[in-house]
Order: sequence, then C-alpha cells, then structure tokens
Amino acid sequence: MEYFEDGTWSPKGNGRCGEDDCPCNHSEIPRGQGYLYVSRQVVEFRRRFRSHKDAVEGMDRLVREKYGRPVSYAMRIGPTLLCRRAAKAKGIDLEIAAVDAKLWWVSGNVPLRPTPMAGSGLATEEKKTWR
Repeated sequence: MEYFEDGTWSPKGNGRCGEDDCPCNHSEIPRGQGYLYVSRQVVEFRRRFRSHKDAVEGMDRLVREKYGRPVSYAMRIGPTLLCRRAAKAKGIDLEIAAVDAKLWWVSGNVPLRPTPMAGSGLATEEKKTWR
C-alpha cells in the first residue's frame, strides 16, 4: 500500500474529533485511539502531492490559478481523526479506520486510498491482506 505524509500530525499529545457535524463537540481522543477517515477527494489530490509541503503549495497554486489572485479558502488536504460516534455515522469500516489511526499516531503516514465503507468489498479485500 502507498502512503502520504500528514503535516498536521504531532508526536505528542491527544487529538480531537475533526467532524464538525458530530454532536461530540470535538471531543478529545486519547493518543493512539480513534478512527482515521480519508475521503476520495483527499486521495485524488494527494496522489499528486505526497508531502505536506507539496500539498500546501499545490493547493495555493491551484487556488491562484482558479481565481487569478490569492484568496482565503478552506479545503481538507489530509485525513480526519474521528471519534467512534462520527466514524459510525460516516458508515466507514471501524476496524480498518482504527488500524489506520494507529499507524497515523505512530508515524504521521496515511494510506493513499479512501477509507473503505463498512461491509464493502474493498473492506473485505483489505482485511484479507492482514492474514
């Protein structure tokens, strides 16, 4: 599997649920726990920009090209750490998302594939590779 570097990763401290719509109100997630969510859009973007520095510069360049000038913008260029409630609400495979989170906590690396949905063929196939 291929990976990309998450520039928001820190070797210290706990995290917070990154889902704005979650009723947990950005609850604290103890270091080493939680669920990592990677959207298809993030994967498509990060295929071109593997390092965090390249991703930030690439996004700035794309925005300038689109608007012809620097503008304020918000776009996720990395994964989202989720609490259990938010992960279940998204319908992602909790086992895979938890394994991805553990890797992320240790290394800051993120799988370069969208987080599989619970019960999907992609989730089943990925789990077969764990054996």
